[in-house]
Amino acid sequence: MQNKVPTHNIEFVPPGSVVAGEPGSFFLCHRSGIASRIIGFGERVRSTTRPYAYWTHCGVFWHSRGGIVEALTKGVVIDNIEAYRDIPYAIVHIEATTETVTEMLAYVDACVGEEYNWLEIVASGLNMVTGSAVSLGVDGHQICSGLVAGMLTHGGAIFDMSSDHVTPADLGRYFGVLPSG
Repeated sequence: MQNKVPTHNIEFVPPGSVVAGEPGSFFLCHRSGIASRIIGFGERVRSTTRPYAYWTHCGVFWHSRGGIVEALTKGVVIDNIEAYRDIPYAIVHIEATTETVTEMLAYVDACVGEEYNWLEIVASGLNMVTGSAVSLGVDGHQICSGLVAGMLTHGGAIFDMSSDHVTPADLGRYFGVLPSG
C-alpha cells in the first residue's frame, strides 16, 4: 500500500519558545515518561523508524490559540502547547480546506475523554520487535500517535498500517520530520 499524506510544511520550535499550529496540524516531541520510553525503545529496534526514534509523543492542534488534544497516560485530554515550552518540538502544518479540518477535528473531539490504551503500547512494542501486526486495540482507548493518525485519515491520509499501529516515529517518517531539524 502506498502512503498518502496531505500537503504540509514543518516548523521546528526550540526550547523556551511557544508556537501554535493551525487547527488540524500536529506536533511531535520527545517525552521521558514510561510510555514514551517503551515507544522509543521499540522505535529504535525497527530499521524503518530508527532515524525518527527521537519522536516519542505527539498531539493535535485543536484551536489557533495553542489549544491541543493529546493522549496521555491519564487519557485523551485538552491542554495548551504552552505545556511544551521547555522542550523542543516540531509542528507539521497541514494544508487542508476548512471542510477537511472540520472533519478531522470532529474525530478528535469524539476522542476527548477516552482512556489511554496501555494494551496497544504493549502490542506496538511486540510489533516493533517481532515485525508482526498484533493489535490489542480497545474501543474507546487511544495512544497519542493513534489519535493523530486517526485524525489524519479523516482528512484523507493513507498509511501502510492501521492508524492504531502508527507510532510518533512513523509520523516522522511519513511526513519527513527528522529530529535534527
